[in-house]
Amino acid sequence: MQFVWCYIQREALGNEIELSIASVRKFYQGEARITVVGDTPYKYDGHLISKTRIIEKDFPRYRDVMSKMQFIVEHPEVDEEFVWMMDDTYFIQSVTYADLQVQRSEPVWNRSEINEWQKRKSATMDILAAQGYSTIDYATHLPHLIRKGSLRRVFEEFDVYGAVLLWENVYHNIHGTPTIPYYPFFGRILIPSDRQMIEAQVGECTIVNNSNKAWNNPLQQWLCDRIGVEYVSPQRMKLELRKVVKKPVTGLGDVVEAGLSAVGVTKHTVKRIKQRITGNPNADCNCDGRQVWLNDLVPFSRK
Repeated sequence: MQFVWCYIQREALGNEIELSIASVRKFYQGEARITVVGDTPYKYDGHLISKTRIIEKDFPRYRDVMSKMQFIVEHPEVDEEFVWMMDDTYFIQSVTYADLQVQRSEPVWNRSEINEWQKRKSATMDILAAQGYSTIDYATHLPHLIRKGSLRRVFEEFDVYGAVLLWENVYHNIHGTPTIPYYPFFGRILIPSDRQMIEAQVGECTIVNNSNKAWNNPLQQWLCDRIGVEYVSPQRMKLELRKVVKKPVTGLGDVVEAGLSAVGVTKHTVKRIKQRITGNPNADCNCDGRQVWLNDLVPFSRK
């Protein structure tokens, strides 16, 4: 099963996505293939589909996620069926494919205008109700098992991007996904807590999420212990990030490769397309050769 995270590095509070990915690798009962769409997370060396962040004056975070979801629908490196993950959601017990097939939601949706998230949710529900669909709140921070064909219908029938709708609520309500209340399978940590408070909030939950407000060192340490990864303090992370040296741009080939990767045309993508067209599973796109040739043709620095 392919698990997909949309990621903006500058929005991260810490190493949430590293812990989220590690939790899936540890607790998912099956093959977990990891894909990140967007920026490269701290210390991540797995499958990345680069996608430049969308900068809009109004609702930039929401529109960026929606642009990435539209991008995912058409991307050949994302399977027809995949699991969409938030970077602050973690598996803390065994999770099976059957668990992910069960859609869970808020037991009751109550209109709220307390923040922008709730305002977008209300706008989404109003449009769904006006078109005769149910208004069940599936936007819970839980993982979503998604089919690309069904997601494509969301973007074809609704102006999700322009109206700034919550795509997950549109997706599940228009497809009539059966649902049950999310608790006790899923729980949320909403306030800054020490270890004892975290344990009390989590209880017997299988998957948990934290609010931005709740992210602190005790929670990070608790997650590391639960998932079995090394704790990295925020101070150490900053120091290590400063040590990261960007690859030098030596010529035109490096510029072209960076530009293609930024819009999702990676070497891996081109290679897979060529293999499909030729029917040869070992076909090579010769992208490395092209990059070297262009660097030699138009060098930016002397060797």
